[in-house]
Amino acid sequence: MSMTVTGTTTARSIVNTFDYMGLLLTTPRLPGERNPEYRKRLLDVYVNRAGSHELGLVNGMTRELGLEKFNALDVSFVGPPGTNPRIAVRDTEIELYSDWRYEDSYTLDEVLDIYTRGAGGYYLAELVDLINATGTFAASLATGANPYSLSRSIYNQDSVTRVHAESIKQFKRSTLEHQNILPGSERFSEVGAKVFAERVVTESSVTRPGTYYVDYTNGILVSYSLPVNGISASYYYTEVPMTLQASPVILHEFGSDVFRDKVFQQILQDDGTYIDGLPNEEATDYILELLKVKGTLWGR
Repeated sequence: MSMTVTGTTTARSIVNTFDYMGLLLTTPRLPGERNPEYRKRLLDVYVNRAGSHELGLVNGMTRELGLEKFNALDVSFVGPPGTNPRIAVRDTEIELYSDWRYEDSYTLDEVLDIYTRGAGGYYLAELVDLINATGTFAASLATGANPYSLSRSIYNQDSVTRVHAESIKQFKRSTLEHQNILPGSERFSEVGAKVFAERVVTESSVTRPGTYYVDYTNGILVSYSLPVNGISASYYYTEVPMTLQASPVILHEFGSDVFRDKVFQQILQDDGTYIDGLPNEEATDYILELLKVKGTLWGR
């Protein structure tokens, strides 16, 4: 007598070293995830740190869902030389500056909407055209980027970065960790007040105690006196050309004025300011989704 057994096969992972590492990193294996993909996600824990800030949430959620961040656009500056261009993604917009200075002096060329359908930059391909139309910046799709990916998938990022405390080497001429430093943005710790007391405009002018010179383009610091141990510097530097990164996980916060302007009717007050009115269809969907997760009353 023969017996036929029918059933449904189920894929099951065999526990191995990667799973033990995942326990230590609180990153369990996803259902059906193979070792190569799992190993890549485990390594990503150390590269794209999770946290409670916006980028940390994007990093953590993208990884936990088994998704990947991707390069969206390559953006470069084609305007006049001798300026400090800046590219900043702010919630639902991209700000393009042909010249941005540390001390509240800047030239804002364009503010491009990457959120609203019909605004011209809803898809990456449309955003490329908008940036190229500025005449001061040029853009192209990054290698492998889908031209019909939503532009809003580009998360907050900035070509200008601040270094909070870099230790200064004990040499009269030293190279900083970064180049393209924004002129006048350098600040030194208290212990370096005498060594770096007066900035001069040429290296040959470093001729007396307290004077120093900064080659902002190449990140070279020259001082007359020998820096002592414990001196640190803070400064801003810029990176253009820039590759804008994106994630399938798109986050916005209702605390952002720029975001609320696009999802709530804006009501003009007598004093010339605006307040949020009724939510539009998209904002209503967000609110209903939030209420399903957390049983609260809107507005309280």
